Amino acid sequence: MKLFICGGLMAGLLFVPFLAADDKEEPKKKLAPVKIRTPQDPKVGGEKAEETDPRKQAWNELRKEMIAKSNEVRAKYAAAKDEKEKEAIIKEFQSVGISVPRGMALAKQKPGDEVSRDILYALAARPGLAKLDPDDKKWVLETLDKHHLKAAQAETLASMLCQQLTPDGEKLVNKIRQEHPLARVRAMSTFSFARAIKQQSELTSDNPEREELSTKALGLFEELTSKEFAEVKLGNKTIKDIAGDSIFELKFLAIGKTAPEITAEDIDGVTFKLSDYRGKVLVLDFWGDW
Repeated sequence: MKLFICGGLMAGLLFVPFLAADDKEEPKKKLAPVKIRTPQDPKVGGEKAEETDPRKQAWNELRKEMIAKSNEVRAKYAAAKDEKEKEAIIKEFQSVGISVPRGMALAKQKPGDEVSRDILYALAARPGLAKLDPDDKKWVLETLDKHHLKAAQAETLASMLCQQLTPDGEKLVNKIRQEHPLARVRAMSTFSFARAIKQQSELTSDNPEREELSTKALGLFEELTSKEFAEVKLGNKTIKDIAGDSIFELKFLAIGKTAPEITAEDIDGVTFKLSDYRGKVLVLDFWGDW
């Protein structure tokens, strides 16, 4: 399977569980700002919870180093003089992630706890499963499967994996969206997966492959219209309504699909249908008065 970079490029690069991320897509080639979720205060005592646990302290240092490196690369991007230089910096930005050896060492101390969960989610996203050596990847996949795919935060993992969808990542996403106990997590994971497959179809020039991907994406979006997800919302809309928009687009607006029917009057007041002109060469001028 080909590897596709899915989702908003710059937004996706920073969408990790320990960073506060905005769900809106960033404009093309704009490096997203980095925000750190602040540790929660404990119920008693003046110190913050993360400061009392050496493993949490070490994890905080890892993510702070990543953020500092991200900020450094983003500053270079802002100072770049031309598009060629910016493209090189974007590639550098894609390689920014937590230290794999240090992250793995921390995670292996207590594989089932929240610190390890956040570290493994981060490793799966940055540098990404495809960039881990075989032994590390095997351990990460097995540990995620054993301990962390049913966590409430698993929809975040699914979303991150769909930013750079690989065969291993797809297996994890499918397990989350099919087996997670929470309907919202199943819905949001399916939504992330459907969007990733839809974008793959839009980036594919080969007609048979594009049609296959489009059909797969359509099936995923149609899953989201079931009663099971009727109450799941994304912003002010239900996931069913959002999926419906994508279903219409895939059925009628994608490359090679038959355009939806239009009935109107021409300049002489004669009613016509768009389908009347199928197979004919003509110029259509769409305009309006406000």
